[in-house]
Amino acid sequence: MLIDLLVKKRMTFWIVTNLNTPSNYMNKFLEYLPKLTEHFDVEILGSMEAVGNRAEYIRNGLDWERFVGNLDKILGSKFNFEFGFISSINALSIATTADFIKFTEDLYKKYNRPISLKLAYRDWE
Repeated sequence: MLIDLLVKKRMTFWIVTNLNTPSNYMNKFLEYLPKLTEHFDVEILGSMEAVGNRAEYIRNGLDWERFVGNLDKILGSKFNFEFGFISSINALSIATTADFIKFTEDLYKKYNRPISLKLAYRDWE
C-alpha cells in the first residue's frame, strides 16, 4: 500500500528565477509551463528580498519594472503551480524586510494566490 502511494505521488519540479528575463523568453516559458504542470507539481521561486530601487541596488543588473512585469505575467496565469519568493536576507535588505513582506501581501491580495516566503540561509563561518 505504501509503495502504491509513493508511485502515485508526482515529483516536484522547482524553478528558481530572478524574473529579470526579457519578455520574449518569459513568454516562451509561459507557453511551456502547462506542459510541465501536466507531468510535475511545479513550484516557481522568485529570488528576491527587497523592492524598487533597493532591490536594484542589491541585485546588480536588475530592472525592477521588468521584474514586476514578469511577476504579473506569472501570477496572472491560470496554470496549476505554486509560487513563492526565496530571499537572501542580508545587511542591505534587512532594514526594508517589512516593505518586501507588504509587497508580497499585496500580490497575494491582487491575485488571490498563495505566495510562500522562504529563506536562503548562508553560514559565513
